[in-house]
Amino acid sequence: FSVTAATLAACETPVTKAIPYVVKPETITPGVPNYYASAYYDGKDFASLSVKTREGRPIKVKGNTHCSITHGGTNARIQASVLSLYDGKRAKSALKEGQPIAWSEADKEIITSLQQIADSGKKTVLLSHSIVSPSTKRAIAQFAEVYGNIEHISYDAVSWRSIRDAHREVMGKSIIPHLDFSKAKSIVSIGADFLNGWLFSTAYEHGYAEGRNPDNPHMSRHFQFETVMSLAGANADYRTMIKASEHGAAVVALHNYIASKLGQAKAGNAEVAFSEDIVRAGDHLLSNKGKGLVVCGLNDKHAQGLVARINQMLGNYGHTLRTDHTVNLYQGNDAAAAKLAGRIAQGEVAGLIVYGCNPVYSMPNGAELAEAMKGLSLSVSFADRVEETQTQYLLPDHHSLESWNDHEAVTGRYTIQQPTIHPLFDTRQAQENFLVWTGQV
Repeated sequence: FSVTAATLAACETPVTKAIPYVVKPETITPGVPNYYASAYYDGKDFASLSVKTREGRPIKVKGNTHCSITHGGTNARIQASVLSLYDGKRAKSALKEGQPIAWSEADKEIITSLQQIADSGKKTVLLSHSIVSPSTKRAIAQFAEVYGNIEHISYDAVSWRSIRDAHREVMGKSIIPHLDFSKAKSIVSIGADFLNGWLFSTAYEHGYAEGRNPDNPHMSRHFQFETVMSLAGANADYRTMIKASEHGAAVVALHNYIASKLGQAKAGNAEVAFSEDIVRAGDHLLSNKGKGLVVCGLNDKHAQGLVARINQMLGNYGHTLRTDHTVNLYQGNDAAAAKLAGRIAQGEVAGLIVYGCNPVYSMPNGAELAEAMKGLSLSVSFADRVEETQTQYLLPDHHSLESWNDHEAVTGRYTIQQPTIHPLFDTRQAQENFLVWTGQV
């Protein structure tokens, strides 16, 4: 860990004399921590944070209970993110072909390459994780407007595109509804660990705990169908073990049982036997119409479509599934990302900018992409260290605890991220790159 760098960065100006404070800074008392409200988002996990600092150095992050989205929810990855701030393996300056380069020189070369690619009529692709920051979206839009050939493709290493595709077919909108577990009296989960990593679990924990409070007049009832014990399954009232290959069949069975009770069309032609567990879960959902919630952990459009129809038949939309406040996470276009390697190989794409993802490592055709990237005229990565995705230029981004940002993880709900320490190394925030390359800075 870069302890020395962290110590220097904690000071607003260079320390020249090691003497006690004559006039002590108002905000710093040795041994007494300060707390800052901030936020965390890495393309998958989102949380509003309270960051604890000592003498200007962040030492702990925890959930901000005042946040109306997460209510203080976090997970192990978010809490451990403070360690990566002090990781000595972070890139400490801009690199070209593995060698340090001045930022001004890198900017000059990249701007020239971007213009040459635009003049040639070929594309430069910005491949990023899902962007939930309005300011970042604006910076990217201005960047695309200046060069005219920029194509932005979002890609999520953990994809839930199937939920958006399913809702587009069922409801005509490509959305992920915001799930309100606090209003659910009947919860059925088929392979979804919504308390630990599934979808937007940092926002679901508080609502689930609120609905499970035994002091409430009507405590929710939870049915879990899963293969391996999960955190959600460990808290369920009824847990049914099924094979991984049976998750889809369980969704069909639950759908058809509820459809048969409500006189709706069934799914599929073959008759599906209703097990005792499916009947019990289905009856409880039917007795709590408008107050139930069904979720599924399969990243499959057909399974998610059936789940959406179950919730639709039960009248859960607008109550436990909020369509006025939709989730902006997981906007990735899997199909567009999968075609990128082929487009580069065919010469359609001559430039690639990688932001917030490691496609060579996480994409199914990562090896194909790595080979295709060797023929690019320009390749740039904003990663904070050397990764599997090898590019000509590595322009390391600030750590989240060193950065300003804004987030709209749920439509209409905004969260501000503020830095809690000066940058430890010679890095630059990714958004500033777009501003520099368009001449705004």
